[in-house]
Amino acid sequence: MARWNARYPFGTVSAPERAGCRFGLIALPGVLAVSACAAGPDYHAPTPVALGVPPRYSVPTDQSASDPSHRGSDPLWWNSFGDAELSRLESEGLKSNLDIAVVLSRLRQSREALIQARSAMVPTLSASWGYNRSQAIAGTTASGNSLSLAADASYQVDIFGGRGRSIEAARADAEAGGFD
Repeated sequence: MARWNARYPFGTVSAPERAGCRFGLIALPGVLAVSACAAGPDYHAPTPVALGVPPRYSVPTDQSASDPSHRGSDPLWWNSFGDAELSRLESEGLKSNLDIAVVLSRLRQSREALIQARSAMVPTLSASWGYNRSQAIAGTTASGNSLSLAADASYQVDIFGGRGRSIEAARADAEAGGFD
């Protein structure tokens, strides 16, 4: 023990310095453990070649573009029946069709979800104030004014990567919504 004290004389190091050293030695493994908890590597979409998608497609030469049987279906197919009532009902149905409105609202919703997910990475600031005035009641002299001000700032660090992953998911949803 005497040999230890000769090499590392604790008499020259104050107790707070020793406590700080101990705290650092205890905190270092904790910081390293927390930093190892990241959510994993970033996602990269596979390339079409990796999925086996051919670089080009071709139409067989026996199908001619001039052949009416290969042109595709007529979007107004009900007119081929020659029924005026059916045509009227179909045109009314197309006018009141909400498919486009639904798609646009879903696209707007996914974009707003992306904005909301991104807002989680921004610090939060809030402030409030209040003023109160009291009057004396008859026979007393107690009256006064009171002003209160309060401010708050907060930020949540994304240690485990959950917020970053939620932003990536919201971004993917917004991009997928464009293809609906």
